[in-house]
Amino acid sequence: MQLGYYFFPDKIRSEGFYIAALQKNTSSHTKGKLKKQGLKIGLPPSLNDKVAIKEELMFWQENEQVFASTPFAVTFYSEHTHLSYLKTGLHVASFQKKMFIPAYDMVYSLALHWKLPVKDVDLDQALQILHGESQQWTAPAGYYWIHYKGQAISMIKQLGQRFNNLHPNEWRIRHLPK
Repeated sequence: MQLGYYFFPDKIRSEGFYIAALQKNTSSHTKGKLKKQGLKIGLPPSLNDKVAIKEELMFWQENEQVFASTPFAVTFYSEHTHLSYLKTGLHVASFQKKMFIPAYDMVYSLALHWKLPVKDVDLDQALQILHGESQQWTAPAGYYWIHYKGQAISMIKQLGQRFNNLHPNEWRIRHLPK
């Protein structure tokens, strides 16, 4: 019995990978809807002027978190509730201390982004930020995008004379080049 298919680098002239389709072995296949208990559909009105949307997306709020995904993906998730998903959408924001806080998933999103001020950095500063270091910088308090050559690479929270680096630990560069 073949459980998947191997693509070997020497056969396909590319990086190798493995693919498989899995099916849950149970008779309790039920079709569900996205509207679960406690789920709010739509972008919260307080975020309308803070988020720039470049394509058709559906938004929903689970507890204190706001997510977005394409209509096709939302339909797929609601029709295939028997599957377990690691992630069902782009994390847009978290509600904390009576306000929405930008989610880090937005840094690399092409479909939407927070309308935040931008701080352009050079290569050395970019590497330090991606390494997880905080730096001295005087600017008004708030959230900022860090751009290197016009591309968002990180998000920071400015706190007076310094900022907190919000780049996730698991994504950080471990060893800086010398």
